[in-house]
Amino acid sequence: MDEPLLDRGRRATKVSALVDDIGSPLHLLFHPGNKSDCRTLDHLFAKSSRHIALAGHHLLADKGYDTQRCRDIVTSFGMTNGILRRKTRTP
Repeated sequence: MDEPLLDRGRRATKVSALVDDIGSPLHLLFHPGNKSDCRTLDHLFAKSSRHIALAGHHLLADKGYDTQRCRDIVTSFGMTNGILRRKTRTP
């Protein structure tokens, strides 16, 4: 049997959840804990879009998804972007 992937020396699992506007789960996916947020987002949307119409909906996501790649994924599925911005330091 293959050993599970280890993330910083520990077994870890990342849960990606797509929920409706009141927080009821619509789709859940499980990933290795060391998989990037953008890869999990793309995978979640690709799987979910087979069963749920994503276009026209609004995505709320934490700062871990604040990359241009994640924003491009959101718009490619026809959703509006509500990804929180990371704080930037000013000189």
